[in-house]
Amino acid sequence: MISDPWDTESYPVASAPVGGNYQPTSTPDEPVDDDTPKDGRVMTLTKASEIHTKYQKQLLAGLIPAGTLTVIAGSGGIGKTTWLLKQIALASRGLLDGDYRGTPIDTLIASNEDDWPTQMVPRLKAAGADLDRVHKVDIQDWQQDALVAMDTPSFPQDTARLQAMIQESGASLVMIDALDSLLAGDMNKTADARRALDALGQTANATGAAVVLIDHFRKGSGNVSDKLSGSHAKRDRVRSMLAIVIDPDTEDRILTVDKSNYGPYQGQSYRFALEEVSVQLDDGTTSKFPVASDMTESSVSVSDVINRDPDSEIDPPNEIDDWLTNYLSEQGGEAAASDVYRYGGAAGGFSKDQLKRSKRRLHITGTQRSNGPGHSHHVWQLALDDAEPSGSRELREHWEHSEQTALQMLPDPAITDRPSESTPQSTLLNALPALDALPDHKTQRTPTPLDVFGKHPKSQQ
Repeated sequence: MISDPWDTESYPVASAPVGGNYQPTSTPDEPVDDDTPKDGRVMTLTKASEIHTKYQKQLLAGLIPAGTLTVIAGSGGIGKTTWLLKQIALASRGLLDGDYRGTPIDTLIASNEDDWPTQMVPRLKAAGADLDRVHKVDIQDWQQDALVAMDTPSFPQDTARLQAMIQESGASLVMIDALDSLLAGDMNKTADARRALDALGQTANATGAAVVLIDHFRKGSGNVSDKLSGSHAKRDRVRSMLAIVIDPDTEDRILTVDKSNYGPYQGQSYRFALEEVSVQLDDGTTSKFPVASDMTESSVSVSDVINRDPDSEIDPPNEIDDWLTNYLSEQGGEAAASDVYRYGGAAGGFSKDQLKRSKRRLHITGTQRSNGPGHSHHVWQLALDDAEPSGSRELREHWEHSEQTALQMLPDPAITDRPSESTPQSTLLNALPALDALPDHKTQRTPTPLDVFGKHPKSQQ
């Protein structure tokens, strides 16, 4: 009996010199070349030079890679399935943006979420799908040549059957909805989740089909990556994760790429709406069904929405955007991010998240600026084409908020008596043309009232 599983005397270990030119005993395509009977698991080696490289296809560019797993997650009833059905409809017509554009493709759907006669087929019609290219997947249970039951698939038990159906139909897309209800085992346990997802991942890789899984969010705020229900193995195993929420300010749906292994797409966000389309049903009646609109880029992300303070005010985009544009213009087109947060909070009460959203809306770039060895700071830069010249409008807007401060900066010769709160603004504005003679704002700092009117009268005493 062996007490130590790593006892090398009982289990002789073959070794090769470090850096030596070993010859693999086998490759995955070749059996071990000896007379030993094969039974159980066998470890093999393959030289990297013998593995042929290939291009990673994108079914939907930046969102759904081909030949692997993608998960779409969000709370129930917000439009996850509706969005995917729109992509399935486009794919059936060869209109999906990606490597299959121009080639209509087939889709297999395994779903126990919605009734097919009253929901799934009408929604596919509303989205414009070619119904001959969309296939419902069922499992039939036969006993002694008699059909005794019909059910939805369960994975990993039915993975080999799914692979056979993909190959038979030539499908390039598989939809599984909802994930937890179609996977066997306890999805809170890593081992169970991995067993099912590994099998589906191998099927996707073997067939080249994109397998898209619909899943649900946990309740509450926090990191989007941690909101998938069940084990974290779900997010670890998929190669792309898309999160969807409702923006309460607009009722639009926000989709964010939370994970992307095959390109620089992680963090990108998009916006779409749900529209109602009337469909003529086979029984002669007409009903309306939701269809996802085309997507546009969004400055608001899923994380912004789920972590938004419910008591906070809705962003006033025009006010924040105008302030940020003017502030960066006044600083010569760029400023340290820490200064933007500090002065934005002081001037308008804008939060850091509000300013970040404004930065995305205005397409302001952020760069790291070195302060010397081991030290740097983050700088926000406004494109010069977008930077408005500093001058009378900006200064006048400043005085409208701080009139008394500006009045006190006028030199004594400009008025007969010391200015009071009733002094008309026209007295100030008449002096504004003097700004035209000051240096260009793109190379010099913005003029202040002291530049225009001279030193403060108190400093002359």
